[in-house]
Amino acid sequence: MTTKGTLKADALKLGKLEISWLQSPMKLTVLAALVNESQGSTHAWLDGTGIQWSKETKEALDALKEAIERDLAATHFVGGSETTTLPSGLRMPTAGLGEHLGAADDAPSV
Repeated sequence: MTTKGTLKADALKLGKLEISWLQSPMKLTVLAALVNESQGSTHAWLDGTGIQWSKETKEALDALKEAIERDLAATHFVGGSETTTLPSGLRMPTAGLGEHLGAADDAPSV
């Protein structure tokens, strides 16, 4: 049996967003609700499985990533940081944190 009708939801609201740049291409997981704003009711939850994200979405996520990295740099680096463009993808460090930050009078990392 099939039941047909008009959905009472009048809006879609993003509820959860998870992004992983550790994978190539990046992994984007979303959960959104179909809601009726005037009644305050939720009618369904949708996930983004199988969606091909637009170029606009990818560019916005890259801008978000850069903004988060700047905020983290402002918190953890003296004087903030300089912006550089590196090849995409994360790599395991070949030396310790001290070598990257220029620590002096310490033994090299193993």
